[in-house]
Amino acid sequence: MNTEEYLKILTEQIRCKKARPAVCGEIRSHIEDQKSAFMEEGLNETEAEAAAVREMGDPVDTGVSLDRVHRPRMAWGMIALIAALSLIGFVLQYLQRMNYLEGEHLAAYTATHLVFILIGLGLMIGVCLIDYSRIGYYAKELFLLLLAVLVFGRFFLTQEVNGEINWMMIGSFSLNTKLMVFLFVPLYGAILYSYRGQSRFAVIKGILWMIPCLLLTWSIPSISSTYLLFLTFSVTLSVAIYKNWFHVSRKLTLAAIWLFHLLLPLSGGLYILLFTDGYRKARLQAMISPPWDSNSYQAQMLWKIIENSRIIGTSETMEKSWHNLPESTDFALAYVLARYGILAAVLLVAVILYLFLRFIHTSQSQRNQLGMIMGIGCSILFTLQICFYTLENLGYPFFGTYCPFLGYGGSGMLVTYILLGILLSIYRYQNVLPEMATIHGPAVREQ
Repeated sequence: MNTEEYLKILTEQIRCKKARPAVCGEIRSHIEDQKSAFMEEGLNETEAEAAAVREMGDPVDTGVSLDRVHRPRMAWGMIALIAALSLIGFVLQYLQRMNYLEGEHLAAYTATHLVFILIGLGLMIGVCLIDYSRIGYYAKELFLLLLAVLVFGRFFLTQEVNGEINWMMIGSFSLNTKLMVFLFVPLYGAILYSYRGQSRFAVIKGILWMIPCLLLTWSIPSISSTYLLFLTFSVTLSVAIYKNWFHVSRKLTLAAIWLFHLLLPLSGGLYILLFTDGYRKARLQAMISPPWDSNSYQAQMLWKIIENSRIIGTSETMEKSWHNLPESTDFALAYVLARYGILAAVLLVAVILYLFLRFIHTSQSQRNQLGMIMGIGCSILFTLQICFYTLENLGYPFFGTYCPFLGYGGSGMLVTYILLGILLSIYRYQNVLPEMATIHGPAVREQ
């Protein structure tokens, strides 16, 4: 039996067609190495090839063994945890709304929230079943298409709410622009991947891809979304640089990026404080003021909750403070702190952080570098969201930082489940797609 016959029989045992080329290449390499060793021992080429093939064992048995390894695997444990956290978030939002709504209004709210959760979970599973490399292959086109849609919606389909122009109205359906922008995160990672092996200009191009997204969120205006997106992009770009994807000095480039990252928001904040008035300035002042010395009513109420909180359970003072706090759907964690105590709030945050840190670990250990960078971007975004949301619920108002599972709103929920679906797809195909050859550019081998 020669090499081609052996490989044909072996790969027929592997049910996942996407895994076959990688497995075939790996086995062929082993056969060639063994063939060279036999030829050095004095066998001719035909005899050496036959001996090397025999060394690989029975092709059917070997193929069946490889089939167990190289096939898509669902992360059922993570999916179960996501479903459980979704249910917890639903219950918390319902319990909060019971303090403000009743009858038909409460029933309508509950039904809408439940529908969005079910749609989101279904969307998550659907995205999970899609090969994420397809998204990565068309990343630039999808990025520009999403940007065009959001820019058009921002300037032609908007409705102002509380000083922000962030709602795109499409008939009776609305989308929150400042949450939809987070769909750029995995696309940005895939774009960076397409520049692997290039010079310092790849880093400049990576920075240029950030600018239109940041200008869009700044125009809403949404300081929190702009900074969160900027921070996520910067971390993703830094990971690419640290992995030696570009021909640059790692230390100097990373130092320059993070110095710029520090100076840009600092200079922007100073400009707002010194040269502007009104809503944006008031928001920034509330952000940087400690909750016990803030002019923000919400911050003061939140600090009262913290001061009077118990390890387990609540108190009459806490109940009174909670009922005076407006916009309760942004403060689900504060509700847990007020109603169930510090231990429950810490446990809830710890479980959510565990999920996202698990995704970070899974992403950074990927052999496929496209999956690694897309996964890191999504995981970092979620981790930053829960951290900012926690600070907001402790009295440092970032003004509407959406939190996966604990936040309310159709746009935020759908974006969250789409990104979770991408993360689950990366996990699912980790043993199927060891490394992409190219994405709109020359092939780059791992160093």
